Amino acid sequence: MNKNTEKTRLILFLFIALVISLLTGYIWQTLLLTLVIYIIWILSNLSELENWLYKGSNIDKIPYLFGTYGVIIANIIKLKNQQKRSKKSYQKLMVRFNEVLRSFPYPTIVLNANNEMQWISKSAAKILGLNRKKDIGIRISNIFRNSKFKEMLCKADLSEFQMQSPSDNNMILAVAISKLSKDTRILSIRDVSDRRKLEKLRKTFIANASHELRTPLTIINGYLEMIEKNNDLSDDAKSMVSNAYQHSKHMNILIADLLTLSSLENNDLQISKFKLINVQSLITEVLDNINNIRDFKNRVKVEINDKLTIKGVYSQVYGIAFNLIENALKYSNDIVKVNWHIIDGLAILQVIDKGIGVDDEDKIRLVEPFYRSRRARLNQIQGTGLGLSIVNQAVINNNGKFSIEDNDVDGTIFNISFDKYTLIVN
Repeated sequence: MNKNTEKTRLILFLFIALVISLLTGYIWQTLLLTLVIYIIWILSNLSELENWLYKGSNIDKIPYLFGTYGVIIANIIKLKNQQKRSKKSYQKLMVRFNEVLRSFPYPTIVLNANNEMQWISKSAAKILGLNRKKDIGIRISNIFRNSKFKEMLCKADLSEFQMQSPSDNNMILAVAISKLSKDTRILSIRDVSDRRKLEKLRKTFIANASHELRTPLTIINGYLEMIEKNNDLSDDAKSMVSNAYQHSKHMNILIADLLTLSSLENNDLQISKFKLINVQSLITEVLDNINNIRDFKNRVKVEINDKLTIKGVYSQVYGIAFNLIENALKYSNDIVKVNWHIIDGLAILQVIDKGIGVDDEDKIRLVEPFYRSRRARLNQIQGTGLGLSIVNQAVINNNGKFSIEDNDVDGTIFNISFDKYTLIVN
């Protein structure tokens, strides 16, 4: 219906009233009476419309109204039908959403933009001691009263960390926070108590075994060295002793690395142990010591911001630089670059080589103890597989981040980044 219909009807009523008034001679009385009748008619229609809406706007009990009121009723019915279709679509979507969430292998909680719990899986309610009905709408920070957890919630990117369960002091939980949409995040929770215990047993065993093996191996190594220098031995005997001595030295290196890694993993660093480190002096010391062990024949090119310093444990940062540079020299016969600069607001130590490179599938696993890349195995390059594990743990202890990427041409770039640093002002 045209939007001007009601206006046209009013004008028509007034025109008829005007004609009647001219014929009867009662102009104002006739016009006033016409307007009163028209207003009563409008109010009657509005009353019927209001009564129909009040009773639920039942489609089967639509009042018979024409004109503008009929259009209003038609639009209301149209909106109600659209609402029904949207509701059915939403219900189907919610069913599928809940099915997807229930299919998650781990306990799951859905949070809104205010970190209020919107959905709790049965397993999450059980492991955290939550009530799936009463706790909906409660802020998750009221359940997890943990500073680390609150810090992770504030981060925009994905994060995963471990923490103690709020319902069981003997339970360790691994909590992963992932983004589902702009205002929705999902918490996936796993009980890693058994894994933590096994990891602790592994570390204890490695530390104890390394300590127990170190003394006898040192003695065996000393005896083999003495026997190797004996000129009375036959050539075959000397060859066997020399071979045994080399393997003994390799075992000593392996045990030393195991003890270093064990010490780093069990290290409970305190802020008082962090000192201001001049990285330029540290790199110079590292290169001098590497040159005493292995002649690298000026194969290291250094570019360092001598005013850039960080706070950390000197021995551990030294170990990071030593392992990375020695590793780069071992895997490459070309120039190795060592850079220490500010890049994108981070203090970054880069060790860049043009060696055999690292496959993408190996990059993540290289920091695992004893893991050696496929290319290292194919090229039969000797190593314990602990060097990058030691580097990674030392980086974590000193509040840094370790990443590996490909060089533009050949080789690998090892990045150690620190977000807290100091520039010395002369």
